[in-house]
Amino acid sequence: QALAFCPRRDLLATGTHQVQVWDISKEIPALAGSFDHPDRVEGLAFSPDGRMLAGAGYDTLQVFSSVEESMLESRLVYHRVARRWQHAVAWSPDGGQLALGHDDGVTLFEQVRGEWQPRDQLQGGQVISVAYSPDGKLAAGCQDTHHVLVWDLSGRKPIALESLTGHADAAVGVVFSPDGGWLATASRDGTWRVKSLSKKNPHTYGLNLGVAVRSAAFSPDGGSLAAVGANQSVIIWDLATASVRQTLTGHPAQPTAVAYTPDAQWLAVGCE
Repeated sequence: QALAFCPRRDLLATGTHQVQVWDISKEIPALAGSFDHPDRVEGLAFSPDGRMLAGAGYDTLQVFSSVEESMLESRLVYHRVARRWQHAVAWSPDGGQLALGHDDGVTLFEQVRGEWQPRDQLQGGQVISVAYSPDGKLAAGCQDTHHVLVWDLSGRKPIALESLTGHADAAVGVVFSPDGGWLATASRDGTWRVKSLSKKNPHTYGLNLGVAVRSAAFSPDGGSLAAVGANQSVIIWDLATASVRQTLTGHPAQPTAVAYTPDAQWLAVGCE
């Protein structure tokens, strides 16, 4: 249901009803650590320094520390939140903040004396995907409607900037390009919308995949998008030409998540 690569080491985290971390530096990947989760894991994210791993699921946010040094000694910081689904989690670029997307919007967490505490609540209905811009000044969240909400985080308090429209069905994925110049959103209506964040040349263009999208990821260089289709395929889009670069098929079950390694040499696909 969820995938995340460690930015500093050859580790891959996968989420089902457990959080498992795999050492992929070996010819045959080996299980490096496994952690129980109270319910199905919906979102996973490594901190930018690779030392912590956050997992989100029904009514809980878990943060495992010291992941990079020793899987066996990882410490769990456990948060029970309101009885509602937690759908997605993302780290701010400086690692000082966590954004948790859930049924009532987005909650921002910060560390206070070693404990992760909620700081701000961003109202937005059910948010099922959340992302920070590379400079940490913006956050975006996909609603289970047709809208994508964008917040300005540069001041003392978050400010709602805009609500992006254009999809004909629920928006299910949102990602910023690595250079912060683009915001891409995916929808169950089978379309991508890629919005330029340049104030000098703002524009938006759409990509029609022809199949409902379940999740997606930018390549580390920002040149392509990998989209998980509901027809058991993964479609690689070339953003420069707005065309399909490759379609990956033959998965043993319906793909649900996709992630690039930091060096873009590998693409991981999680299946049901």
